[in-house]
Amino acid sequence: MTYLKESSGSILDEQITSTTNSVAQTVTVSRAVINGSQTQYTPDATATHVLYQCSFQWINAPDVNTHFYVSLMEKVNAGDAWSYIANRSWAISVVDSASACSFENIEVLLPTWSGSKYLALYVRSHLSSTECKLHQLKMDSSGFDVGNENFVTTFTTCTSLRSS
Repeated sequence: MTYLKESSGSILDEQITSTTNSVAQTVTVSRAVINGSQTQYTPDATATHVLYQCSFQWINAPDVNTHFYVSLMEKVNAGDAWSYIANRSWAISVVDSASACSFENIEVLLPTWSGSKYLALYVRSHLSSTECKLHQLKMDSSGFDVGNENFVTTFTTCTSLRSS
């Protein structure tokens, strides 16, 4: 499958959402939507695919070993329960004796749909003892949540595409 060059109209519509984070989101064994990953999107009627992208920051804290899962979810109405989109789950692991952080960019190409749909990323840790925090940027050796942290904005986009 190929996508036409932008000048010929392969990118039909794009919606960009940025979420300013002012607190860390702790990842535990309970599933939770990643703050800022939720978006409601209606694809262009002539689209063949939708590209969902979400960029977020994570850091392995309080533990040095981190293993967590991320899954793409969908629902039609705001009050509906989230459901998994088949084959759209990933694992992120850090087994190290030092602290680590990463800015993740998840990109998923989906077949288009008609009407509006909500998309979001679910996250959960493998074990409660292997937690991580999202959106928190900690580059020095001082403790976490002591008031001198910076936080990273979450970016989410949905793009309607037409393939040739």
